[in-house]
Amino acid sequence: MEKYFYLEESPYLPTYCMLYTNIEKMPFPNGIRGSYSMMAARVLGLDYADFLRFARDVLEAKIMGKGERYPRAYFRKTPEVLQMVKLLNKRMELIMDMRAKPYNLERRIDGSIIKENFDVSNS
Repeated sequence: MEKYFYLEESPYLPTYCMLYTNIEKMPFPNGIRGSYSMMAARVLGLDYADFLRFARDVLEAKIMGKGERYPRAYFRKTPEVLQMVKLLNKRMELIMDMRAKPYNLERRIDGSIIKENFDVSNS
């Protein structure tokens, strides 16, 4: 499994980790408009504020930088947080697969093939 997202120990809070995006693995050679901090929220289908609430309420993360442009979540390395990172990487693999092959092939009962295109206009 590719590692699009990973945890790294925080230089500011030694017992906490920060979630990082592996920029080299992303298919955006010219970068993105905005912050890579928001990538995890988008992969989960959340806006950034809801992602931070999820991190705080469910994963017991500390939110630092309130009142700044992009507050960050600081996580402890718990099984739940590791499961979230695994989920993020799996969902990103699916997104990358859909970008590489923007269609799905299905076979009808009579043997004919149906090609269904995915909507990848937002990726």
